[in-house]
Amino acid sequence: MLPYNYFLDHRDIALSFATDGFAPFKKWKHTTWILLIFNYNLPPDQRFQKDNILCAGIIPGPKKPWDTDSFIYLLIQELLELADGVSTYDSLSSSLFALHAYVITGFGDIPAVSMLMHMKGHNGSRPCQMCEIQGIGIPDLQNRTLYMPLSCRDHPKPTDVVEYHPVRLLLRSHDSFMVQAKSVLSAPTEIQQEELSKAYGIKGVPLLSALRSLRFPQSFPYDFMHLIWENLILNLILFWSGNYKGMDEGQPYVLPPDMWQVVGTTSAKATKMIPSSFGAPIPNPAKDSSYFTSLTWSVWSLFITPTMLQRRFPNERYYQHFCSLVRILNLCLQFEISEEEINEIESGICEWVVDYEQCVPPFVSEKSKAGLIHAPSLYYQHKPERLPACPLTIHALLHIPDQIRWMGPCWTTWAFPIERQCGYFQCIIHSRLNPYANMSQHLTDLLQLRQVKILYNLTDEELGKPPKHISLQTKRLEDCKLRPGTFTLV
Repeated sequence: MLPYNYFLDHRDIALSFATDGFAPFKKWKHTTWILLIFNYNLPPDQRFQKDNILCAGIIPGPKKPWDTDSFIYLLIQELLELADGVSTYDSLSSSLFALHAYVITGFGDIPAVSMLMHMKGHNGSRPCQMCEIQGIGIPDLQNRTLYMPLSCRDHPKPTDVVEYHPVRLLLRSHDSFMVQAKSVLSAPTEIQQEELSKAYGIKGVPLLSALRSLRFPQSFPYDFMHLIWENLILNLILFWSGNYKGMDEGQPYVLPPDMWQVVGTTSAKATKMIPSSFGAPIPNPAKDSSYFTSLTWSVWSLFITPTMLQRRFPNERYYQHFCSLVRILNLCLQFEISEEEINEIESGICEWVVDYEQCVPPFVSEKSKAGLIHAPSLYYQHKPERLPACPLTIHALLHIPDQIRWMGPCWTTWAFPIERQCGYFQCIIHSRLNPYANMSQHLTDLLQLRQVKILYNLTDEELGKPPKHISLQTKRLEDCKLRPGTFTLV
């Protein structure tokens, strides 16, 4: 039906669209959102470099955009033109050809992807963007937060599906997603529209669906960085330190305060024994975890914690459970992943989540079921009052193997380059009165200089920028020494 075939020509370009919000100033609640384009035709060691990332625009604050489609409308028009083909000159063959570029994925953290897909998000009754699992709340409480355990058998108000199989979840398909989105959009009244939106977890038809190269929701994977380093590891630390939402009193996974202090102090000292190529220095997690970043959390959990936590728990099963998680994460972080390793990741994640929730699913054998019943309780413990232990970030782990099959290894769509760009735009703000205009002007100047550099084949030195191996401070000092009539700093 389309006037082209995807990637029929070896010169076709694969693009990725990403967005994220950040606070221009740390003490403000204002936010701004950046729109980024990544070129997947570039080698992996170049595609995420700052000079190769295309910033398509900035959505100003101070609040989160109510209608994101209104800001990306012009961008979608250009992407549609690129999909149809743009006449381009090929200098190697000295001929014109139709250059095609297709957006094959969109990524970001859970709120950003929910905004792009027009979904309710993690607070909806069907919060998962990949499957149709139904959230359930804590009984007899006014708190409306919903959670996603695999089993709701002991809950006084069970959902339509009492037990979910971790491998055979009811996944959303592109056709069913679009049918539900169109039915919400075509509802005759706002009340019916809201009811359908709650039932489906979808608020309407996203503008990105105009790009035929995208599949909903397969083209929008969960971000591995936020899922693991910003949520899962932090929640486990709150469990171990006895600070997880006031439900840790008397639990066997809580480490004594003095032992937790020893773990934190020893972890900080262990940094001196680790080469800097592995990552940044590790602060003390028991003293103040706010100094940690996603990178330091990854180094700490993968290289330090398996040794620091050995023989620390009263019950050894918690240590074994964490070590199985580290083994799964190391498999996910590989540069290349085989089908056998994906199957190993899938079985490992399913076992880890089942052990985490400590439920007795109906698909296991009688022998295994008896072993689960008499096994020590872990975190959720199959108790409705402990539902806060089962947020969306635990359920989303079950979709990682399918995401690897659809989109490739986890590093291809994680948010590290997005966060780096957000930090870059935070640093270039020089006006606290008009920060959004300041960022917009800087982005315009940056892109114009980039076009001039490409058009006239200029180097950074010819463009007036210091070489990459020379810092700005060194460049200014050299200018002071060479410029007549200026002083020299000694």
